[in-house]
Amino acid sequence: MEQKKNVAYLRPVVSWAKDEFSVAAAMEANVVQNAYGYKDAQGNFIDQSGRTGYGLTMTWNGLKRDPEDGVVVNLNTAYMDASNEQDLTAGVNALWRRFELGYIYAHNKISDYAGVICDNDCWIKDEGTYNIHTFHASYQIPNVMNMQNFNIYLGAYYSILDSDEKLSQGDDDDRYGARVRFKYFF
Repeated sequence: MEQKKNVAYLRPVVSWAKDEFSVAAAMEANVVQNAYGYKDAQGNFIDQSGRTGYGLTMTWNGLKRDPEDGVVVNLNTAYMDASNEQDLTAGVNALWRRFELGYIYAHNKISDYAGVICDNDCWIKDEGTYNIHTFHASYQIPNVMNMQNFNIYLGAYYSILDSDEKLSQGDDDDRYGARVRFKYFF
């Protein structure tokens, strides 16, 4: 990728909340054309900066009424329309007593793939349709070292890639991992 100009994003957000329920809708658009892209085999610059995204999130926060046993449920969806690519994601997750479980579905449709170099562990290898299913879990260890604002989160995920038949190239369609996240609130 080559950057020709700095980008500027327009990001309006509308939100509403009442008691335990909240909802927010947003969009994002790059307002600078020909900001970044790549050169094709003939040396022509191909603009990749034309990207517009939309998102919606809804939350039920039961911790507001019951800080110990309340449940928090999030439902999210997002759509991106870009040059030769459309992506849709939808996810749901729930938190109860410091334990979180979630699922994310992603549908990516790539109509032109320029073979951008990927050094390691790439899922997207060609044009086509990709469906990705990700399951994730997390656990919060609160007040580490008796510091009220310092938490550690242990997490894990497992993802499955389901692509067009011509794109399946072996047994590299599964991904999994773990993380430890240190979070301090100032």
